[in-house]
Amino acid sequence: MLGFEVHVKDKVIYASVGNDDVLCVIASYCNDAGIVHNNSKELHVSGMEAGKHQRWWYMDNIDDVEQMTIKVVDVEQNSELISSFHFNKEKELLKDYHRLKKELEEEGLL
Repeated sequence: MLGFEVHVKDKVIYASVGNDDVLCVIASYCNDAGIVHNNSKELHVSGMEAGKHQRWWYMDNIDDVEQMTIKVVDVEQNSELISSFHFNKEKELLKDYHRLKKELEEEGLL
């Protein structure tokens, strides 16, 4: 199954998910003094498969990474997950609805 092979320093991660699912490698940098994670540099290897969020890799400081390689390869076996949890879309949408409704009520818009 196609997936990612991610090399960071001396570590190699293999990750893949089913055909109708989502897999991503995200390298991010935030340089905003107003954000809680000011100047954060992060690397995520994660995905969603059958309503389950899976994470293979998380690195919160990529300052000292000299070289990072990401390849699309045929993955025979995934690396071990560091976290996994079921995502309930309806529950999350309902939670967002109640939060937004409260904000609008506090602003006097509802």
